[in-house]
Amino acid sequence: MKTLFALSLRRRLLLSAALALFLLVAAYVLQYLLGYQPCSLCLKQRIVWWLLLVITIPSWLPEPLLPKRALQITALTASLLALAGGALALFHAGGERGWWRVTLLCEGFSFDPDTSPEDLHTMLLSRETVPCDEPALRLFGLSLSEYNALFSFFVLGWLLQGALSRRA
Repeated sequence: MKTLFALSLRRRLLLSAALALFLLVAAYVLQYLLGYQPCSLCLKQRIVWWLLLVITIPSWLPEPLLPKRALQITALTASLLALAGGALALFHAGGERGWWRVTLLCEGFSFDPDTSPEDLHTMLLSRETVPCDEPALRLFGLSLSEYNALFSFFVLGWLLQGALSRRA
């Protein structure tokens, strides 16, 4: 573990991008190859990893082209994304554990305000949604959203520590 915290900020950003790519590939494999359908909160959590992947693109540039300050700003921005992703994943995990209701945030649809109550009722009943409060899969007792929260908060702390260290 000590070696992970001895890495340069550039390498931390590159490994964070690799982790984001790995998690996205795993999510798509679970969905398209293994048949686990994501709920709308799961899909929102993927957006954060896509954004983190895009944000880290400057760290892929050769060292002379990217000053240390730009790396620090990139790491701080990626840290904020990891914080947002971790908070969303924790909220989702709490809904799965029954700590609070996530149903209204899970539906993920929009409608015209002029829609009649009867049409709205029909639309709600005819929708096939994946429930956000039932985990599609648990590994070693944890749901995928709980793992997502753990990865997100690790990346948050790891990048923050690297961005704020003197040898960033």
